Amino acid sequence: MNEIECHPFESFFEKSYKAIIIGTFPCRDFKVNYPFNYGDWYYSGSSRNMLWDILSKIYSVNLDTRQEKENLLKTNKIGIADIAKSIHRKIDKCGDKDFIIEDYNDELLDIIKDNPGIKLMFTSKIAQNFTKSGFQTKYGRSYTNLEVALLPPSPSASRYIGSLDDYKEYKMQNSTANTKTFRVKKYKEHFILVS
Repeated sequence: MNEIECHPFESFFEKSYKAIIIGTFPCRDFKVNYPFNYGDWYYSGSSRNMLWDILSKIYSVNLDTRQEKENLLKTNKIGIADIAKSIHRKIDKCGDKDFIIEDYNDELLDIIKDNPGIKLMFTSKIAQNFTKSGFQTKYGRSYTNLEVALLPPSPSASRYIGSLDDYKEYKMQNSTANTKTFRVKKYKEHFILVS
């Protein structure tokens, strides 16, 4: 069994925020054994993850540095956190199914409990299910927040997205469309409503 990995970043949230992006646990560069390299911030451990590129296109800003990413989220009152505080990986991969949660992120669970008006924007259905399970375990009830499971920003989800009927319809209407432009379209439906 691989060693336990602890989350390298704090939850990013203020009481005035309207929404929070919720993932599972950061990807890391598996070419570096120790110390683990998770990138400079959320969704930066793998250069292939598309979250910041999608948000860059929606908001028409550069998101090359951590400061630019934080500024975008602050300006639009959007937080970001992961449901897992610590994990161990079953195999050396970044997929949500490739690890087991050792400890839930209690800070995030408290944010959800204390802020029932914030929109929860999950980066996968697995993140959504982990969060529901963690909340139920900690508080013995379900949360009441508005929630949405976004299309995963991971490139490994492209095959799944390509199989969706609404993607196929989108592709028929726009021959230059691909799973990335479809993600931008679908994310825009949720992120513009937050601003």
